[in-house]
Amino acid sequence: MMIQACTLDDPGSSNSITPLTLQADQNLSLTELNWNAVKVTGFREYIILQSTSEIPATPTPEVSANVTILKRIDDADVTTFSTSSILFTPDVCYKLYVSIEDRFIQSSNICVHQDFQLFNGFYDRAAHEDGIDEMVMFDRVNQRLSSYNYKEGTITRTVNEIFLSFPILELSKWEDNTSLFAYDQSPGVLRKYRYPELTSSMSKDFGGVLFAANFHNQFIVAAVEDFNGSLKVLSRSNLSVLDSKQGLLGNRNVAIFEGDPLIALDISDNEILRYNIDGSGKLTLIDTKSHGISQPNSQNAAANGTDLFISGRLGTIVDRNGNIAGTLNSNPNETVWMARFSEDERKVVYGINAGINLRLEIADISNLENITRLSTFNIPSANYSDMVVEDGIIYLTGVTFDSGQAQTFTLKYPMP
Repeated sequence: MMIQACTLDDPGSSNSITPLTLQADQNLSLTELNWNAVKVTGFREYIILQSTSEIPATPTPEVSANVTILKRIDDADVTTFSTSSILFTPDVCYKLYVSIEDRFIQSSNICVHQDFQLFNGFYDRAAHEDGIDEMVMFDRVNQRLSSYNYKEGTITRTVNEIFLSFPILELSKWEDNTSLFAYDQSPGVLRKYRYPELTSSMSKDFGGVLFAANFHNQFIVAAVEDFNGSLKVLSRSNLSVLDSKQGLLGNRNVAIFEGDPLIALDISDNEILRYNIDGSGKLTLIDTKSHGISQPNSQNAAANGTDLFISGRLGTIVDRNGNIAGTLNSNPNETVWMARFSEDERKVVYGINAGINLRLEIADISNLENITRLSTFNIPSANYSDMVVEDGIIYLTGVTFDSGQAQTFTLKYPMP
């Protein structure tokens, strides 16, 4: 027997419809629902339903393949709910039921037009550069590089690229020249592309695993699995090795901080090595820290600011001296999978994987002794490729199979 729908039939049904007023305000990809309070004897809960079309006015709330429960609230004084649980359709409808002893009362439908961008392609690798309204993305199913204007939602250029598999991408500007860099960690080959043409210009084979590369002005600092020199400084212009030292081994990140000389951190799970880099690219070891970052993220998922670097499953914050300055998340059962600073670097936006649930959090880190979480958004289950924080908006790009085929989307959330 196929069950088409089920009802929440405790309490019993009622044919009377009390005119609850459900309202919705759209703020980018965030829908803010509010309603009038129901403070009567016998109140049990508010039940919010959502669907891709209008929800039938049934005596009891019915859930089905098309109608789902968005939220149940058992506090009569709570009369607002913000949802970022996107259904990938242009419009979504909501209905509010209130459970009161032996009956339900309900609101009319309220439908909103959602603010997101959606197009075909498995673009689960992406990179951007501050001041450029484009991401460069790699579709690893169709093996193509594309430039994507995330503000307008348009693909501006696409080229075929058969030499990349699971690349880490970095779009980097130095002086008047912007280049795309892409590398697969194994085999460790770094490729340089002209931008905006997206045509290959040169490559460098490291002969071992390339765990991380950080691009700063005329230098590239690479963390490689190489017993003859695992930390290398390369020339951005021709990818030649300028200097190398026997740094750490295994999975790592590289942090670079501005100064004269530059400061570079070679970061692993258990140690941090701190180096100076002079104007010719020469490395000089400053000191070793007997702590590290638990399970460092891929380099393009980490956040490298003016004085702080954030990476790892707990969102560990490291300062320019190589000291641990705090963590974004203390739950060992959750993982921070990407972090980005706000433009003034007083806040940080980061993604949390809590098993089957993903969320986006924003924290105030202006006082590292008292990190304050400002907002939390539940987000769709997806593979996320990049995050841009710009002009008070968080642009979040990922891949979904909601329609049965790979589609890339960009959601937009307000920055508090």
